[in-house]
Amino acid sequence: MATTLKTMIDRLPAERRERVKARAEELIAQELTLRDLRKARDLTQQRMAEILDIGQDTSRASSSVLTCSSPPCAAM
Repeated sequence: MATTLKTMIDRLPAERRERVKARAEELIAQELTLRDLRKARDLTQQRMAEILDIGQDTSRASSSVLTCSSPPCAAM
């Protein structure tokens, strides 16, 4: 039987679960901010990637994933 994400998370120490939760909330907030900015500027995900000179991860179904190989964000 496959292990579920919930099972894996439940097995983590409480401190680690809190760090994972905080990071997830941070990433979600960043994604929502970027989405709002794109909508306000009427930009597509692909056009935003072109403007920022970063690649767009086309291997995922999500249209909100950007990858970056330039020095400022590659260090993130």
